[in-house]
Amino acid sequence: GLYNPNMGSAGDPLIVRSGVGGSFTYRTIVSFANHPIAWVRADDARRYCNWLHNGKGRGSTEFGAYDMSTSDAPPRSPGALVWVPDGFEWDKAAFY
Repeated sequence: GLYNPNMGSAGDPLIVRSGVGGSFTYRTIVSFANHPIAWVRADDARRYCNWLHNGKGRGSTEFGAYDMSTSDAPPRSPGALVWVPDGFEWDKAAFY
């Protein structure tokens, strides 16, 4: 549920999905492999962090670094291994 069809069709496709439900495969277009991605919402990024936090594979996207059942913008969980930086963390990374 994290893939947005616009990623593969809007303007220049960045990530192409192939296959059928339950066994999709994904690939980047070579010329865009090192470019930022578009069509990602904040909650998608949090769910991706949960998936990484839980070891990828069939790891949960709903719990881990964030508890996605709590609100539209859940706080980072204590002990999170991967997270979306907040504004202060972005500033610190940029200027220090």
